[in-house]
Amino acid sequence: MHFVENPETIPQIINAEVRSKDDLAIQERPVRAVRVRPVEFIDGIDFARSPRLLGFVKAEAKEGSETILRVDIDKPLLVRWRYGLGRVIALCPTPRAAGRAVGSLDALRNAVAANGA
Repeated sequence: MHFVENPETIPQIINAEVRSKDDLAIQERPVRAVRVRPVEFIDGIDFARSPRLLGFVKAEAKEGSETILRVDIDKPLLVRWRYGLGRVIALCPTPRAAGRAVGSLDALRNAVAANGA
């Protein structure tokens, strides 16, 4: 909370408190998925010609994981790693971007499950 004697200083206070758009975890802007690593369940997909995603959630790949897709600013988009006897996949588009680009998350889930990711 800030106490101000002069209301004209409010814009400067707000500007100092608000982070830039680039610092936010949820990035809602068009980005292209870029293949980093060839894996069987995305074989045959031409990411250079695929539609752009409408956003992504900034994340860092954990140590020991495989980054499969990234966005154009070198942030992971699709990552997998082993956990116990299984595998985990993290997909990081925003819900709006995933819904529009994939069509449905059920379709993506089925594709991933069918290919043993």
